[in-house]
Amino acid sequence: MVKLENVVRGDIVSLAPNQPEYRILIVEDQLENQLLLTKLMEDVGFPVKVAENGEQALGLFQSWQPHLIWMDRRMPVMDGVEATRRIRELPGGKEVKIVAVTASPLWSSTTKCSMRVWMTSCANPTASTKYMNA
Repeated sequence: MVKLENVVRGDIVSLAPNQPEYRILIVEDQLENQLLLTKLMEDVGFPVKVAENGEQALGLFQSWQPHLIWMDRRMPVMDGVEATRRIRELPGGKEVKIVAVTASPLWSSTTKCSMRVWMTSCANPTASTKYMNA
């Protein structure tokens, strides 16, 4: 176990020895963003798979059961909000951690509210019902 007083701030270079394997799914349609997130995750030792849209993410989620999903919000075929909703309905879908990712610098107040509800529902699936029914 690493003691906090021995931790030095700086770059993360790898996972600590003897860690369990945590599978990471990146759901992103832009190649540059796929490459960046993949490099960041693989460089520290996480196994990674990439889906270009929400539909592909559903298939990879079912076959690979990732522990964490980086989910883009806006994609062709199926967007991240719909993919997240469908993943939550699948076996294991309530347990997986899903992090919203967007490259958009312009967020309307509606988008921000939608993302807050989405992220709340990712962290606490029962909380989203309260927001959506309010």
